[in-house]
Amino acid sequence: MLLRGGQIPLVVQNGNSSILLGYNPRIPVAPIFVNQVEHIFFFNASLAHETIQIFNGADLLYVGVIGEYGSVDVPACVTGEVELRLLKGELIYSALIEL
Repeated sequence: MLLRGGQIPLVVQNGNSSILLGYNPRIPVAPIFVNQVEHIFFFNASLAHETIQIFNGADLLYVGVIGEYGSVDVPACVTGEVELRLLKGELIYSALIEL
């Protein structure tokens, strides 16, 4: 489902490396929510210093680090229907969004 603006749930990808290595949790990992206003994403401040990536298919368009207060400003030149990924430890959270 493509999402634009507001509160966006990021969910763990099925092809996650920890699952491939045999770790199969009994309880699904809870989503992480991010708020989007135009090209600015607001994460919980506890996610500061985690990495985000923006992909268009297999093409990596942007890599950024969540700031001290939980925000990331994606350049305005990154537009269209893209995949937002959050790398947190061994887990990769993602959502399809529009910029």
